[in-house]
Amino acid sequence: MIKSNKLLILFLLILSAVIILRSAWVGDDSYIGFRTVYNFANGYGLTFNINERVQSFTNPLWILVMSILYVFTGEAYYTAIFLSLAITLILLYVLTEKISVINVSSLFIFSIILSSKAFIDYSTSGLENPLGHLFLVLFAYIYLKEIRIEKRLFYLSLFAALAAVNRLDNILLYIFPLVVEFFKYFSVRRTLIMAAGFLPLIIWEIFSLVYYGFLFPNTYYAKLNTDISSGEYIAQGFRYLVNSLSLDPITLLTIVLSLVVVGGYSYRYKKYNLIPLLGSIIIYLIYTLKVGGDFMSGRFLTYPFLLSVIVITQINIAPRVQFALASLVVFFAVLSPFSPITANYNYRRSDAGAFHEVVRNEGVADERAWYYYQTGFLHLSTDLEIIKHEKALDRVLVQGDSIVIFEESPVALGFNSYAAGPNVYLLNHMGLSDVLTARLPMDKGRDPKWRIGHIWRKIPEGYVESLIQNKNLIKDKNLSLYYDKILTIIRGDIFSVNRFNTIYEMNTGKYDYLIDKDLYTTHKAPVGQTIWLKGSNMQYVTTENNNAYLSCNKASLGATEEFLIIDAGAGKIALINKNQYVSSENGNAPLIRNRRALGDWEKYDWITNPDGTISLRGSNGLYISSENGITVMTSNRSTVGEWEKFTYGKVSKN
Repeated sequence: MIKSNKLLILFLLILSAVIILRSAWVGDDSYIGFRTVYNFANGYGLTFNINERVQSFTNPLWILVMSILYVFTGEAYYTAIFLSLAITLILLYVLTEKISVINVSSLFIFSIILSSKAFIDYSTSGLENPLGHLFLVLFAYIYLKEIRIEKRLFYLSLFAALAAVNRLDNILLYIFPLVVEFFKYFSVRRTLIMAAGFLPLIIWEIFSLVYYGFLFPNTYYAKLNTDISSGEYIAQGFRYLVNSLSLDPITLLTIVLSLVVVGGYSYRYKKYNLIPLLGSIIIYLIYTLKVGGDFMSGRFLTYPFLLSVIVITQINIAPRVQFALASLVVFFAVLSPFSPITANYNYRRSDAGAFHEVVRNEGVADERAWYYYQTGFLHLSTDLEIIKHEKALDRVLVQGDSIVIFEESPVALGFNSYAAGPNVYLLNHMGLSDVLTARLPMDKGRDPKWRIGHIWRKIPEGYVESLIQNKNLIKDKNLSLYYDKILTIIRGDIFSVNRFNTIYEMNTGKYDYLIDKDLYTTHKAPVGQTIWLKGSNMQYVTTENNNAYLSCNKASLGATEEFLIIDAGAGKIALINKNQYVSSENGNAPLIRNRRALGDWEKYDWITNPDGTISLRGSNGLYISSENGITVMTSNRSTVGEWEKFTYGKVSKN
C-alpha cells in the first residue's frame, strides 16, 4: 500500500478540523486557569487571588503559552480553541507522515483518532491535553527514529520534561522508555546530557518552590489530601473505566487492542523497542486507577489512547485488514449516540435526566455535555455571555466592603472567578485555590458521596472574617498558628530568610500537628430524631438528677433519658430534653439541662469513633465524659477514652 498522498492527508486534516470544531467547547476548569492567565498577562503575577501566591492550576506550560497569546488577543475563549486545534492538526500530521511505518494508511489512523470521543472532546476544552498530546507524539518520533545517541537522549529528556511541566503526572508516560534508554546508553557524559534535557522541569520546580512555597500545585493537596482509602480510590478508578467504556468504547478498546496485539507482535517479530511504550500505557492506567480516575469522563485516557495508536502504527497490517478495521471502527462510531463524528448542535440535549443520574451514581461526568450549551463553538452566537467579565456572579455571597467572595456552591468556580475580575477575592469549599482549606480533611459528613476533584471542606470559623479584615481571626488557636505560617509563605516577602525557613518546615510536616482533623469533619448525627445515649458502663444518660444535671447512671429508659437532636449550624448539633437545651457550662460546671435559648455552650460536635461509638465535644474544644456514672457528667476531657464514648439509638414511640 502507498502510505499516503498529500491530497489525502490534506483532506483528512480538514475533515479533522471540521469534526473538532463541531465538538469544540471549553469547561469551567479551564477558566480557573484562565483567571491566572488574565492576571499574569495584566501584571498581577501567576496568581488566582492577586494578593496571594497560590498555584491553582495543574498545567503551568499551558498557562504560560496561553498568557503569551493572551497579551496579543486579549481574550481566552477563541485563543484556547484555535491554539488547541492548531496543535492537534500538527500532531496528527507528524503521527501519520513521520511516525507510522510505510504500509500503514493514514485513512486507517484517522479513522481511529476521529472515532475517539475522549480524544476529540479534549482536543479542545481549554485544558492542557492538546499540548500534552503533542509532546507525546514528538517523544515517540525521536524514540522510534534512528538518530545520534547524544541528540536522541537530549530530545527524549526535553520532551518528557516539557510534558511534565505541562502536567506533572504525565511524566509517568515517559519513565519506562527513559529508564531503558538511560541504562542502554549509560555514561557520565550522556547522563549530563539527559539532565540538560530535564532543565525545563528542574527550573519550573525551583520556581514553584521559591514563588509558591510548594513543589506541587495547590490542587494536588485539595484533591488527594483526604481520608479516602486506597480501596475506595481504586474502586472509583474502575467506575471511571466502566463509564468510559459505556460512553466511548473505541478509546478503551483501542488501548486494550494495542496491549494485546502489539505486545504479541513485538515479541514475535523482536520489535522490543515497543515494549517500553506498552509499559508506559500500563503504568499510566495503574496510576489512573490508583487516583480514582477523574470526574471528567475520558480525560485521563486520551494519553494512553494516543500512545496506543502510535504503537499500532508500528506494526505491519495487511491493507485489507486495515480497511476492514477502519470500516468497523467508523461503523460503530456512527452508531454510537455519543460519537464525535455525528455530534451536532443538540449534543445530549434530550438526555439530561439520564446524564445527571450517571453523575450522581458514578461521580463521572460527560463534561462536554455539561457545558456544551453554554460554551460550545456552535453556540457562540447566543451563549458567549458566560465567559464575559460583565456576567453577573452566580451562587456566591459578597462578604463585607472588601468584596471577599465566598462561594457556597462547588459549581462554576472558573466561570465565576474569570467573570469577577482580578479585584475580587474568591474562596471555594473545594480548596482548589486556597492553601488553608486544601490542607483540611474531607468533610465526610457533608460529602458522603464524594467525587474526584470535588472534595468538600469545612470553612474554619473566623476564616471569612480573616479575609475580609486582612488579619488572622480564626478561632481555632492551633489552626490560627498554622494559618500564620501559610500567610508567611503566600503573602510574605519572597526572599526573606524567615519565609524560606517556613517553607522548609511546612513541606517537611513540622506544622501538621496543628490541624485537628476531627474538628473539621462533620460526623453524621441523627438530626431531627429523638435518641437515647448509653455510656461505656451500659447505663443511660439522664437528666433526672437534682437541678437537671446530666448523669450516666440510669438503668431504664424514660422521658428524662430522651434527647432530641437538632442542627445548631456550622456542622454542630444541640440536645433538647423536656423542651430545654443541654449546656456544657463551658466545662466550668457539670452538664445541665436548663437553657431556653441556644448559645455557644449548647452546641456540640457529633463525632463518630473508629469503633462505631460516638463522642460529643463542647464549644470549649473538650469532650463530654460520662464519669463512668460515678458523678455528674462534665465537658472537660482533652482526649477520647472509654468514659467519653457513647452508643445511641432511636427512641421508638408506642
